Amino acid sequence: MKKLIFLLFVLLMLVPESQGQTMKGHQAGRHRQRKQEFSLQPQSRLDRRPQGILFFNTFSANYIGFGGEYFFRPFWRQKRFGFSVNLIPCPQKSFPDVNMYYDPYYDEYIYYQSPNHRTRMLFSVLGLFRQRLFARSLSDEMQPYLILGAGPLLAYESVPRQSFLHSKTQVTISALAGFGLNYMLGGWFMNTDLRYQLAHFSRPIYNKKVMDSWMFKFGVGRYF
Repeated sequence: MKKLIFLLFVLLMLVPESQGQTMKGHQAGRHRQRKQEFSLQPQSRLDRRPQGILFFNTFSANYIGFGGEYFFRPFWRQKRFGFSVNLIPCPQKSFPDVNMYYDPYYDEYIYYQSPNHRTRMLFSVLGLFRQRLFARSLSDEMQPYLILGAGPLLAYESVPRQSFLHSKTQVTISALAGFGLNYMLGGWFMNTDLRYQLAHFSRPIYNKKVMDSWMFKFGVGRYF
């Protein structure tokens, strides 16, 4: 009888220990499984690479331009520096040009008007700063951002019967600010943003001194 009581006591002491070891084993197994599942999830490193964008953009609601942007690797918390090159051909404007020729039959000069086309364009090279927004609350596919930029802006207007060197040109410092969105498609992404650009000239160009304008941009980008 004493042996039976002692055996039951030993069994009662061993069962909780074995259950505890089993529970610990199950918890450790679940932890390892979670760790493996976490390690098997693909971690994209595309955001660490430079970006290039080709785009079309509007300017002053009348002109359509094109250009490219390049952004270097992010240096701190999704911040990037880059630069953009943008060419905006402006519509050619016709001005009446007075010409004359000598008619020997009537011995007189004859005057007539002919249209004269002037070519206009805007060209800018801007340094850019871009900050990604809501990186923790949105998925990696949707990447809104804030963008700032500044740099030289060249305004060109041809002069009738004159070479390129004798054309009307002005250079000013332009600045911009806006918001945009990158929609990721693997190594490629769609890009769109809305920005406001400042452009003040010292002398009138295109009959204007101030050419501030909203700009809408749409483009396709790729990681390198």
